[in-house]
Amino acid sequence: MSKKLEVVLIDDCDIDDVCWVILKHETKPVFGTIVKKHEAENAIQIMTNNIGFRTVPCNHAFWNEEDAKKYRKMIKK
Repeated sequence: MSKKLEVVLIDDCDIDDVCWVILKHETKPVFGTIVKKHEAENAIQIMTNNIGFRTVPCNHAFWNEEDAKKYRKMIKK
């Protein structure tokens, strides 16, 4: 039952969309609003409620929290 994770794709996201991201210094996925797209780097900048602005690659951004948690577990091993 391996389900493909719903990663945020640079072409499918827009400014003001919300997503969950994985950050190295955070133990849980972080929720934020997309405020800028960096298409050349395949990255997005998000604004969070608690830790401010963060820029992350799209392969570390997910549309739902469940997929972000699954990814976090996969990279922890």
